[in-house]
Amino acid sequence: MNINLNNININTLYDFMHKFYGYGNLNAKFWFIGMEEGGGNDIDELHKRISAWNENGKKLLEDVVSYHIHIGMPHFFEKNGNKKVRIQRTWGQLIRILLLSKGINATMEHIRAYQTCSLGRADDHSETCLMELMPLPSSSTNDWIYGQFQGIETRVKYFENISPHRINKLKELINENPKKIILFYGKSYIDRWRHIIGSDLKVDNGFMWFKKNSLFIVINHPCRISNEYCQNVATFIMNSIGW
Repeated sequence: MNINLNNININTLYDFMHKFYGYGNLNAKFWFIGMEEGGGNDIDELHKRISAWNENGKKLLEDVVSYHIHIGMPHFFEKNGNKKVRIQRTWGQLIRILLLSKGINATMEHIRAYQTCSLGRADDHSETCLMELMPLPSSSTNDWIYGQFQGIETRVKYFENISPHRINKLKELINENPKKIILFYGKSYIDRWRHIIGSDLKVDNGFMWFKKNSLFIVINHPCRISNEYCQNVATFIMNSIGW
């Protein structure tokens, strides 16, 4: 029997937590993996996200543009009158690294254009995959608005009950899709990233890395890195890939 709390179908919520991983295409060259999406300001937002995912067929990955338009958050992709599309802070620095690693001048307008037209797209030409270890959006690691749902009453219980499955799934996806450039961001989560990568990491110029079937790099959170840091990571990528 399905139970609804604040318009959330509990079965669909658990499907979402176990089966939704982010945006883009697994065939993409660049994979960006974070801890969790920002947002999560209220239960109504969660309802919109889960409903859109359910209506779209419960996919592992969504198209980032069509999904955010579906849930009423188009401002990172569509102009609002005369205002330019707003660059999302996390995505902006990840895009900067990507562009620089391809030898492209990462101006603000180039970054804005990439975010608007190319980032996290689901088509066959997409070169980016955006995934999260944990599925529910949150405005802060100090906030937890999902305590009414059984099994995730606290953030600690949420991680205990949900993260093992998702860690194993990410490891499986990585093993099935070699020759990627995989950036994990947020070094405070290094133990989880190391678990997914399955190896100790080398340290180089403020970031960590390991290369086997793919190139794995662990960077500081993009909201806390300088343009120079992005250039250092991009140069490392350029010098490391030889497939």
